[in-house]
Amino acid sequence: MEITKKIRRFDQLDGLRGISCIMVLIYHLEKHYTPEFIYNFFLVREGYVFVDVFFVISGFVIAHNYNSISSLNQYLNFIKKRFKRLYPLLFFSACFYLIFYIFRDFLFKNGYEFLFNFNESQISNDIRDFFETILLTNSSPLLGTSIGVNSPSWSISAEMICYIFFGALTIINKKPIVKFFTIIICVFILINISDSYSV
Repeated sequence: MEITKKIRRFDQLDGLRGISCIMVLIYHLEKHYTPEFIYNFFLVREGYVFVDVFFVISGFVIAHNYNSISSLNQYLNFIKKRFKRLYPLLFFSACFYLIFYIFRDFLFKNGYEFLFNFNESQISNDIRDFFETILLTNSSPLLGTSIGVNSPSWSISAEMICYIFFGALTIINKKPIVKFFTIIICVFILINISDSYSV
C-alpha cells in the first residue's frame, strides 16, 4: 500500500506572496482608469519585479514539495490537483476576454473605430489567442505564437508546463546532479530558441 505524503505549506511566505499578487495586479491597471498619483508611484511602475518575487517563492514551495512525490500515481495526483486549482479561473477569464473582444470588434466595425487604437478587425487574432490560452501553450514560443487572450495568463501556462516537466524529472531520476544538469541544458535550449520570451 502506497503512503501519501502531505504537501507542505509555508504559512510564513503567504503574506509576501499576497503582497506580490496585489502589486502585480496594480501594475496591470490601465493608465486612463487609475489615479495619476497611484499609476506613477515608483513601486507601481516597478511592479513587474513582483512577478519574479512571486515565481521564486512559488518555485521554492513547489520544489520543496517535489520531495513528497515518489511514484507515478503521486505525480499524476499532484498534476491533477494543480490543474483543478488553476484551470477553472483561467478558462473563465479567457472566455470573458474573448466575449469582450468580440463586442469590441463589433463596435469597431459599426462606426466606433475612433474609440480604438487599431486600424482593422482583430477578432481572428483574438480567437487564436483564446485557443492558445485555454490549451496552455501561450507561454512558450515552442508551443504558441502569443502571450494569450488575457496577457497575464501566460504565467499559468508557464506554471503548468513547469509542474509537468519538473515533476516528470523527479519521477524519472532521483539523482540531484542529473536533475541539475538536465534543467541547465533545457533552460539553455529554451533561451537560445526563443525570440522575446520563454517558459
